[in-house]
Amino acid sequence: MSGVHNSLSLGQALAAVGRHAEALEVGKSLLAAEPGDLTLTQFAATYALKCGEAAYAEDVARQALVRHPSDPALLTLLADALVALGRHREAIACLERTLALRSPGQPADHIRIGRLAHYLGDHDTAVTWFLSALALDPDSAEAYDALSKVSNSASRPEAAREWRESKPQPPEPEGLGDFVNSEAVSELSDAEYRRALTCLDAIDSMIASRQALPASHVGRPSGQWDLKDSLYSRVLQPRDRDVIRKLRFYTQEFTGLRLPFFDAARGRPRIDFKLPAEMDAIVSLLVPERESSFAHASYMNALPEGLAIPSPGKFAEIGWDFRGGILNLETLYVHTHLLEIFRYGLIDMLAAPERKAPPVVLEIGAGYGALAYRLARLVPNIRYVVVDLPESLAFSAIYLTTLFPEAAVEFVDIGGRCAQLDQPGFSFVSNAAFAPDLLGSSAIDLALNTMSLGEMSDRQVETYGAGVAAMMAETGAFLEQNHSCLDGFDYVGRLIAPYFEQRQAIEKRPGGFIFPGQGHLWSRPRAATARAHFAELIR
Repeated sequence: MSGVHNSLSLGQALAAVGRHAEALEVGKSLLAAEPGDLTLTQFAATYALKCGEAAYAEDVARQALVRHPSDPALLTLLADALVALGRHREAIACLERTLALRSPGQPADHIRIGRLAHYLGDHDTAVTWFLSALALDPDSAEAYDALSKVSNSASRPEAAREWRESKPQPPEPEGLGDFVNSEAVSELSDAEYRRALTCLDAIDSMIASRQALPASHVGRPSGQWDLKDSLYSRVLQPRDRDVIRKLRFYTQEFTGLRLPFFDAARGRPRIDFKLPAEMDAIVSLLVPERESSFAHASYMNALPEGLAIPSPGKFAEIGWDFRGGILNLETLYVHTHLLEIFRYGLIDMLAAPERKAPPVVLEIGAGYGALAYRLARLVPNIRYVVVDLPESLAFSAIYLTTLFPEAAVEFVDIGGRCAQLDQPGFSFVSNAAFAPDLLGSSAIDLALNTMSLGEMSDRQVETYGAGVAAMMAETGAFLEQNHSCLDGFDYVGRLIAPYFEQRQAIEKRPGGFIFPGQGHLWSRPRAATARAHFAELIR
């Protein structure tokens, strides 16, 4: 029997990666050798249904029911097969039999039978089943929706409206306010505008100095970020004050989300032009229902104490007013990363009271600065080093220097070193200046990368891995989360692994609403090896 279970494990593995047809063939083969086996029947019938072989699923379910006539799972599988075959009345009888075995059952069981009756046009029977679901769960939104729909089908519009209006509403989460449009959160003072222009001067200087690098230099743009027609050159380099004050409208390349349109950036037109002044009127037509934010606010409220930091009301960060800031999907996205940093004790490590100097955090590719903003709020004496393409640094530099106007700030170009590591604040480093001596005698306490390593060339990933290891404190850590684990291979991890003795996979968690990528926590750097390899890679 152990051979059977080993083969079943193979079938389950195939199913887990979406190879359902192959999983089904494994299931069929095993079931032919062990007809009527409950576990094998459930597996084979399940994947037969996924592959459109409902008749086979019915046949094996009936065979197994001869040996297990009162098994609810088998009866449910049989009902699934009968529905797929269009034999709905038989499916209802089968589900009623299932329900009799585990009376009173769950509301979902009653709703399913009711929906089948609704489909067959038996409206009164459907209503009876939906009402029995409500008797089990008076707050079942699904039952109220089903009653409203069947009432419409039965030409009872008043009843449909009453069911719809009497549907219980989810409790409103604490701290959630009204929707905030961009004009309410996009004020930019003269001093802030001048500071932004200072940042852009530094960025233009970095771009100019990069031109002297050899074409093969690892610091030149490549991979997914070739910058032939950069977002920076189109929206920030012109120094339009209205664009700068609404900076967040133009950050979709870092987040994958188009903030003003509430949709994903992939497959959509790129926002690389100045949006019209009337954008709030357009946004008002696209705002989701307020109830759609309830789950987001509840997620934030459930985070460990002090960890939930809403997005600041600045740079046209549209969304729902929440605890003095703004809540939108991107607020949740950055918290999926922040939560991992917290869970592994890294925030406590940075904020340890015995520290005499500011902890040094180095982030490779900080986007527009969302994660940096929150870590600087949680650890006020932090020294945050952002290493990025100058065209991307422009966004994080404007964002962070505006939100932390008193912070000590420096821009580090090719051949330079960070000179303010003894002060809390921000160091914005051109990626072409990244080198093992960047921090002088200081060391990295925490290095971070979220998503962008998976978009770089192999040589760039190796360079960053080696450079981080060369500069890391013995007790430091490197947390990276990237969508780079494909077909069972970790394309980023294999390039970083030579430079660290310890690698800890971050447990996959859904992160509330967006999965933040497969992550690893790297520690115990092999500094000597890293320095030697870096010298080879940079040539």
